[in-house]
Amino acid sequence: MGNQELLDYFSIYDAMRARHSYGPQGHRGMSVLIFEASAIGYLEVERLHKHFVEQGTDKDSWRRTKMQHEETKEEMYMQEQFFKDQIKIIHDSRDAKEEDIKRMQPEECEKVKQSCTTGHVNAKEYRLKVEEYLKFVEVQDKEMENLVAEKEKLLHACGMGYAAMKSRHWEEEV
Repeated sequence: MGNQELLDYFSIYDAMRARHSYGPQGHRGMSVLIFEASAIGYLEVERLHKHFVEQGTDKDSWRRTKMQHEETKEEMYMQEQFFKDQIKIIHDSRDAKEEDIKRMQPEECEKVKQSCTTGHVNAKEYRLKVEEYLKFVEVQDKEMENLVAEKEKLLHACGMGYAAMKSRHWEEEV
């Protein structure tokens, strides 16, 4: 924003000039409106100051916000760590369940196949074994689908929780 743009932005205040503060690294993030050295200029400065106080963007508000951020910085870090630890515990638990299912499924399938190949006394017994095998496979498939759905839900919740925490952090910054 240039000097003229700054004057235009605050045109309701009767400022004479605008200046920007520059240092060795460039703009210092501060601009100044210069008012006439009279009682009218002083009243305009007071009116502008009141405007910034009402908006919560005056010098004291900025200092207070920075201090509040420093005070709550450790707490926010601890909350983030707790959140990450909880997500890790959930992921580890889910991964352990998946591993158990993957480990059990071939064993159970092998048991059923062995019982099917050892010979059956009659067709009824064979049919019962086949039905049992199909039910087992169906249950295993449903459990895997549930675990995958839970995993996707947790990943989505993790992303949303992290985004909410970031937005809350930015709101506290401003």
